[in-house]
Amino acid sequence: MKLTREVDIFQCPPSIKYCFMPFDMLEPNTVKITDYVRVWHGEIELNRVPEGVEENKIQRAICDKCFNHFQDGEDKTFFGRSLTTSDIIRVKKDNTFYYYYCDFFGWKLIKTQGIGTHGIGR
Repeated sequence: MKLTREVDIFQCPPSIKYCFMPFDMLEPNTVKITDYVRVWHGEIELNRVPEGVEENKIQRAICDKCFNHFQDGEDKTFFGRSLTTSDIIRVKKDNTFYYYYCDFFGWKLIKTQGIGTHGIGR
């Protein structure tokens, strides 16, 4: 089956002290969404998703698809650098946002919040 999720990609400027740092090296509550700039918004579709797949696996697959898609610089709707450590992908499912930190290897879920709340803490 096909699944679609609304996605935002955020990148912080290199002047932010934790830019490009792995998540386990950060102090608690270091990551703030206000330090970031949204560089892309849209929908990402996954094809051939088996019935019953857990939502967290779907969201990580969405993050991986974003990572692979935006590496080549050919998508004219993307205004950021290649995705790298410290970037954040926000996946929306129903009325909840899930924030994934691009870590040295893979994605770290750092925050889940309902619509209307702000900021990200560790």
